[in-house]
Amino acid sequence: MLRSFLLRSVAGVVLVFTAANLSGCSAVDAQVNHGELQVTTHLSETVFLDPVPQIKRTIYITARNTSDHPEIEIKNALTIAVANRGYLVVQDPTKAQFLLRVNILQAGEVDAKSKNGMLAATYGEPLLGGAVAAGLTSAMGGNSGTTLGVGLGVAAATVAADMMFKQRTYSVAVDIELSSRPLSGQKVQQFTTSQAAQANATSKYQSTGNPTGAGMQGGMNSSTATVNGRAVTQAINEESDFKKYQVRAIAYCDQVNLKFENAVVPLETHLTSALSNLFEEGQAPTQAQIDQAEMAEKAAHHPVVKKDTPPPQQNKKASAHAAAPAGGAANLDDSIPPPPPPHN
Repeated sequence: MLRSFLLRSVAGVVLVFTAANLSGCSAVDAQVNHGELQVTTHLSETVFLDPVPQIKRTIYITARNTSDHPEIEIKNALTIAVANRGYLVVQDPTKAQFLLRVNILQAGEVDAKSKNGMLAATYGEPLLGGAVAAGLTSAMGGNSGTTLGVGLGVAAATVAADMMFKQRTYSVAVDIELSSRPLSGQKVQQFTTSQAAQANATSKYQSTGNPTGAGMQGGMNSSTATVNGRAVTQAINEESDFKKYQVRAIAYCDQVNLKFENAVVPLETHLTSALSNLFEEGQAPTQAQIDQAEMAEKAAHHPVVKKDTPPPQQNKKASAHAAAPAGGAANLDDSIPPPPPPHN
């Protein structure tokens, strides 16, 4: 009996220490592998814009924020970054060669395991369901399996260690639309199709009978299925002044015990750099060059037609004096001269 008690005691002590070591693994891993700030930026695809001459390096930029964190603002930094790449930022979209439209779709804490799912989504697609909510991650951050059978003390130590060294991951997802005018000046034939579909299906299969080596014998098989579906499709065929490219950019910020307010600036900086680098470097035109080119273009399309100047009209009286014969008086008007007086 004493030997059995000692064996059970030793086994319990080994189990406690093993569980304690395992419970601290997540905290140690977080501190070692995520102790420093790590920022990663990902674009869903690469876009190559047509190179343009200096006089056409003009761009119009807009930015919106529909996320839960309206304090994130990238328009000002993005405008400066694009201008530094050699583009003149204009306030009139009709005067721009390029359009850059940005919408911050999501911002906040995410589960680090959901990164791959979010990266797989492209422009216009919904983000991974359940990934964009910090509440979906465990508030305690512990593994319930390590606390089974090791006592309340080990469980409390596990929770405390994980709370002290919690890996935090924050992300910002941005939808981007780039537009470029064709260098030929021609219209772009644009065809757009969108589809919204809802569907659900249920099925049930039942089988009864006596089992044999070849299956069921003398039984009855039945199945039922229910399918409901609805789809709405829209198609638009129109002319446009721009060629359009749509991409999604996602930036991640990761560190132990990272606070969101400390992650905002790094996320904004990396997103601004990624978006501005979509444009080739060059020399920006001046506003005077833009105005001069616009005036030249208007003159080419609407030339000024000069009317022929009629010859100056001569003075009738002066002409009459000049045409009068010598020794006679000229008729200075167009009336018929009176008859000569009769002779006596």
